[in-house]
Amino acid sequence: MTPLKISWLTEYLAPGPIDPSSDSPMASIRYRITLPALQFAERGHDVSVLNPSLLTAGTEREHALDVLVVPKQQASSVEETVQWQNAALALADKAKQRGALIVADYCDYHIDTPILGPFQKALASLADVRVASTKKLSSIMSTATGLNFHVISDPIEGPRGNAEYNPPESRKGIRAIFSASNPLRLLWFGHEFNFGALYNFAPQLETLYSKNAIELVVVTNPMPAIVDSIDKLGNIAPKHFKLRLQPWSRSAVWHELQQCHCVLIPAQLENPKVAVKSPNRLIESLWAGKWVLAHPIPSYEELGQWAWVKEDLISGHQWGMEN
Repeated sequence: MTPLKISWLTEYLAPGPIDPSSDSPMASIRYRITLPALQFAERGHDVSVLNPSLLTAGTEREHALDVLVVPKQQASSVEETVQWQNAALALADKAKQRGALIVADYCDYHIDTPILGPFQKALASLADVRVASTKKLSSIMSTATGLNFHVISDPIEGPRGNAEYNPPESRKGIRAIFSASNPLRLLWFGHEFNFGALYNFAPQLETLYSKNAIELVVVTNPMPAIVDSIDKLGNIAPKHFKLRLQPWSRSAVWHELQQCHCVLIPAQLENPKVAVKSPNRLIESLWAGKWVLAHPIPSYEELGQWAWVKEDLISGHQWGMEN
C-alpha cells in the first residue's frame, strides 16, 4: 500500500503532525479529526493539520497532498469566520487542481444559517466526497444541495466495560432502596451546549428522589452559568438529591462511567440542530456497559434495542430495575 498524505483543515488544532495526546473538549474535533487521523497514521499514512489562515506561499503542504479533509469550522467572530471560509475554499480549490481528493465532512446543522450555510453549500459543490455524521444530517444536506452524502458515524473513544445495570439491592430481587451512603448514581456528560436539556429535565427526577437518595454527576465545562444552575438544582431536595459538577476531561468521563449505575441523555427535541446529532454519547455509554436513558433523536432511535430511547426517561429506570 502506498502511503497517502492526508491533511485536515481546521483552526481548532495546532498546524503540523497530529498530537496523540490532544484532549480537545470538543467531541467533534476528537471524533472527526484526531481519532481518524491517528488511525490513518497507524496504517502508515502521513497525516497532519493545516490552518489556511497561517499558511504562506513557501510552506503550503497542499502542494503534495493526496487527500484534504475539511471538517467542522467556526471562528470566534463573524469576520474571522468569513476570512477562514474564504481561505479554506481557496486552499481546497488549489489542492484539488493539483490532484488532491477533497473530502467535506459535516457533523452539525448549519445549512440554513446566513454565515455558515453558504460556506457549507460551496464546500459541498467543490468536494469530491461528502460525508455526514448521521442519516438525518445526510438527508438534510442532500436535499439542500442536490448532492450525494455518505454517512460515517463517530468512532468509539473510551474503554470497554462489562454490561450491567444492577445496583446492590436489585441483585437480591427486591425493590432497591437507595440511601445517602448508597445512592442511585446517575451520570450526565457532554458539551455545555447540551446542558440546558438536563436542566429542563431535572425536575422530573422528583419521582425518584422522593423515595430514594440520588447522586447526579455532571461532567462538563464548569462555566459560571452552569455552576449557578447546579447550585439551584441542588437546593431542590438537598437531603435526597445530591449534585456534583466534575470538570470535563476524557479521564473524568471514563472514571464516572465506571462509577455510575445509569447514564442520562435528555435532549431538546424541538431543536432541529439536536435532531441531527450523532449518537456518540449513547455509544460511549453502552460501550462502557451502562444502561442509558435517552430521549428519542433519530440517531439514538437506531440503537433503541440496546437502550431506553423514549420520551419518558423515568419509566426507563424502573424498567431497568425490573429487568
